Amino acid sequence: MKSNYNQLGQYIEMVSRTNSDLKYGIEDVRGCSNTKQMMQTRANLIGRTYEKFIVLRPQEFVFNRRTTRNGEKIGMAYNNTDREYIFTNDYVAFRVKQEYLDKLLPDYLYMFFCRDEFDRYARFKSHGSVREVMDWEEMCKVELPVPDIEKQRKIVKAYKTITDRIALKQKINDNLEE
Repeated sequence: MKSNYNQLGQYIEMVSRTNSDLKYGIEDVRGCSNTKQMMQTRANLIGRTYEKFIVLRPQEFVFNRRTTRNGEKIGMAYNNTDREYIFTNDYVAFRVKQEYLDKLLPDYLYMFFCRDEFDRYARFKSHGSVREVMDWEEMCKVELPVPDIEKQRKIVKAYKTITDRIALKQKINDNLEE
């Protein structure tokens, strides 16, 4: 392991809270895409009950263990909203441990997951014959650089500035085309 890299497992913990009180319904169900976004689910929900669905709170992550047929990418999402959603229990949900929030920003971690290198790594570490999976144990073994928290904040801020500008320019272009 490189000297400035750490295993992800020391910073994260699995989230296993469920919708047992049925607080959330079909309008709250989400899925995750291989572009690392939350999306409306495509799962067949007919006849399903939502008690066992995982509740994902803000600043928490979810990933699809199955890596096959995902276009060489791992399906994952980060809840960067201010509300809660539910996901089927086919997904694995996790968060940065409370005691490490001053060492690893969830937004910085999300940026790490969005890199093509992470997808290649996830596919390489997937195992199985019919359904390839990257399980929780493999996720915990992921090595990542963890600079000091101020540097992470600067990186996240610069990234958000760039993506906001891109979105604004796209909006301007769309208006010009109309």
